[in-house]
Amino acid sequence: MFPNVSRANLLDSIGKGSDEWTHNRSSNAVEESQEVDLEVMYIFTIDAEDRVAAHPATKPLSVPKDAHRFSNLKELTRLIAGWPGTRLVEIWNKLPDTRKVLRFTDRKTAIQRIWEVVQNLQPMRPRECARNGTKGGRIIDLLTQPSGATLTELMTETGWQAHSVRGFISGQLSRRLGFRVKSFKHDGERVYRIERKIS
Repeated sequence: MFPNVSRANLLDSIGKGSDEWTHNRSSNAVEESQEVDLEVMYIFTIDAEDRVAAHPATKPLSVPKDAHRFSNLKELTRLIAGWPGTRLVEIWNKLPDTRKVLRFTDRKTAIQRIWEVVQNLQPMRPRECARNGTKGGRIIDLLTQPSGATLTELMTETGWQAHSVRGFISGQLSRRLGFRVKSFKHDGERVYRIERKIS
């Protein structure tokens, strides 16, 4: 759909202070036309774990309170303008098919690199959300237990606030991924349990 970006040109050598990545755009007009296409087709989010995900713009999107959304390079630049460089490195290092870096030479380079990779992201499938090692995956594991999991257990497991856990369950699991999540009280505590996938 979009031009493939050579991953080799997007990597920093860990431990080296140089930044050897160069831009190979033919013109600003090409960038602008691609940006318009992306704005129509995808909305991107950065969650509390600094993970970026793509979402079809044609479907309703519920974003947790501690997550952020953007749909083009301009919005991304404005969104992360005040974020520390260490967080930009964290975002980059969690993008797929990228080699970890220690730092960027400057903020502009960091933003441009992130955007180049983000353009090629595809909307996640349910199983991808539940990858081992992610907080979302751990929540799913807990909720698929016969007894489910209490809100307190989910907060302890993820380190999230209550509203973030509830937002993930309603916005990501129920609306986006199609899980049917039952919510009930047991011994005075709020409990959540995945019943089945909505067909």
